[in-house]
Amino acid sequence: HAIIGVPLVHEDMPIAVTNAMNTTAIKGVLQRTRAQFAKLWKRKAFLHWYYDEGMEEAQFLRADRNLRELITEYQDKQDAVFEEE
Repeated sequence: HAIIGVPLVHEDMPIAVTNAMNTTAIKGVLQRTRAQFAKLWKRKAFLHWYYDEGMEEAQFLRADRNLRELITEYQDKQDAVFEEE
């Protein structure tokens, strides 16, 4: 990882830092979240709370599909081989 030093514009200016990273390590978190969702979905646990708020089953299915696609994208990136020219 690269560390970039940015000089202060003015001494009285407060410092704010933002770290934006792109790593395939998040794939594991997404997989665990998907597995937990699948267990709850199989039992239809807690769905009545969401249905009472106006959500529909299709929204859950769409979110699950999107999460699976995201996991697949991260897996593809992890499996990719970098080749120098």
